[in-house]
Amino acid sequence: MKKQRYIDKKKNLYNQNIDELNVKMDKLLNFFEHKIAFDSFKEQQIDKLHSELQEYKNNLIAKINRPFINGLIYLYDDLDKILNRIENENNEEFSEKSIKIIKNIFEDIRILLEENGIIPYNELSENFNPTRQQVAKKILTKDKNLVGKVANSIRPGFELDNIVIRKEKVAVYVLEK
Repeated sequence: MKKQRYIDKKKNLYNQNIDELNVKMDKLLNFFEHKIAFDSFKEQQIDKLHSELQEYKNNLIAKINRPFINGLIYLYDDLDKILNRIENENNEEFSEKSIKIIKNIFEDIRILLEENGIIPYNELSENFNPTRQQVAKKILTKDKNLVGKVANSIRPGFELDNIVIRKEKVAVYVLEK
């Protein structure tokens, strides 16, 4: 009998120790689950901050380069105007060598722009698109069906990663009064 009580006492003590261990294990498990969730959240925050910083950096570079890019685009346009004027007027003031040099510079600028992701574009739609086109010339018409339609493209637009840097310059029909 004493032996049985002793065994029962030891079993109870043993069960208490097991219960205490289970409680401590549950607390430890909860702590680790919380820690893993917190670390996961922290990692997501770091990734988010890194991507925001990268976007800010890219936008900053774009803002810094914007005047340079616009200058190249204006130079591109000016050289195109000069070449068109020379070809249309049969201007004999320019030698073939001069014309070739101007064409080479014009082509070099086009290549430089394209290598930096700046692509010229012309809208395909016949309707005027104010988000991608700018009216450079108005052509009077009495035909109401032509009003708001693009007569022709005067200068190409330019975009970088689907963001318009400079709108296409177009001639648009307007109603004659």
